[in-house]
Amino acid sequence: MSDLFAIRVASSPDSEVLFGMNINGVPNEGQSILRIPAQKDPQWKVVEATFMELPQHTHTYEVLLSKAKQYWGAHMGLNEKGVCIGVTATRTKVKLPATDSGLTAYDLLRLALERSDSAKAAVKEITELSQQFGVNPLMHFAGKQERSSFSFLITDRKHIYVLEFVGAEWAYQEIKADVAVLSGEMVLEEDLHGQSEGLKQWALDKRWYKEDKPFNFHQVFGKAGVLSKHKKGKRQLLIEKALDNLQGDYTVKGLMELLSSHKKVGKKFKPSSSTDKDLCKHANKNTPWQTNNSVVVNIRQKVEDNVCWFTGTSTPSMSLYKPFFIPGDNIYEGLFKEATLLKNDSLWWRHESFQRLVSLNFKRNRPGFEQERVEIQERLLQTEELFRIEKADSYMRNKLSEDSLKIHMKKILEWEFEIKKHYRSLGQFTPVYKGYVKQLNQEVTAAIE
Repeated sequence: MSDLFAIRVASSPDSEVLFGMNINGVPNEGQSILRIPAQKDPQWKVVEATFMELPQHTHTYEVLLSKAKQYWGAHMGLNEKGVCIGVTATRTKVKLPATDSGLTAYDLLRLALERSDSAKAAVKEITELSQQFGVNPLMHFAGKQERSSFSFLITDRKHIYVLEFVGAEWAYQEIKADVAVLSGEMVLEEDLHGQSEGLKQWALDKRWYKEDKPFNFHQVFGKAGVLSKHKKGKRQLLIEKALDNLQGDYTVKGLMELLSSHKKVGKKFKPSSSTDKDLCKHANKNTPWQTNNSVVVNIRQKVEDNVCWFTGTSTPSMSLYKPFFIPGDNIYEGLFKEATLLKNDSLWWRHESFQRLVSLNFKRNRPGFEQERVEIQERLLQTEELFRIEKADSYMRNKLSEDSLKIHMKKILEWEFEIKKHYRSLGQFTPVYKGYVKQLNQEVTAAIE
């Protein structure tokens, strides 16, 4: 389940909203960062979504996406109008049947970004598409199939919405607070601003709700026993506390550091014993999920100044956030190397090979590249800020994106080479962890060329 948040930045003269997300999943499910161009009167009149076809719009917007190869849709994205959406699976009491029809949460997200010019319009698009074509609850494909309810965090520079689905039924609320957090648990309660027509009747038929009591979305559909005494999920509380510790000083750099953080800092941290208390998740035998991509989006007053910072890799604590802009002429779908379910020479799998090597002796291996990684990240942040101030044209901004990708790939190879020169696997790993990493590698049998 992914972690995501949106923040209104009242203290900044430039930013309106900051969006952050760690896309968590099974370790061998690579994420790709891709650009889909805008289209007017597209050649193909039909959209081939994950399980079904539907009519294409006569006009679609340019979008940046983070997605897995096996999905048509995406986990998160930003469009040319400054609409940003992320989605996460959520725990509910609802048992969802298997089906090979309908639109997945990821399909709904991509369609909404391609067709919506505001956050409010995206809410409308998702709910109408779900009613017209049905909902498919499948959320994960790699290794195992899971059916789940799901929640969207939808924002533009003025508005933040949470839209939650239980099966085909839904409810949404515009968030007036400065911070909204989603992390695997339902958050909507009584003050709903919209809901599906059959929502209450379905709850009545299931005997989860009595008409003489207030309709509390979370209490009616939420899974019992997963909330803390604060009536929130433990992961949600963890993120809220981390954001509170920033004391209102919300910056892109600060959110990158937050999304890359672990409960134990420095040499005390070991990937082999990473837990759900780490915001940057590392997979191991006890915690079989990892952060497969990390994103910070700066939604500014002018849409041409918006910037989407993707790692495009797992484990942001060992990666680099790279800036991407709209309009752009890079990372096009079909031209940029995507991560597949088998190892290939994509950015994601190159980094994955590197981070698994580092993790076998994290205490010894990480210091060899960490300082340089931090320095490169700082230079990228400073350059992007300078480009904004000097109103650099799209050519210069897109060159920064291209250069950051090249630098990252080059550094992965250099850092990996240095580690292998002095390689000793003995150290912080346990035999169990080494066996776990070996098993992960055997599951993706094609070697990196």
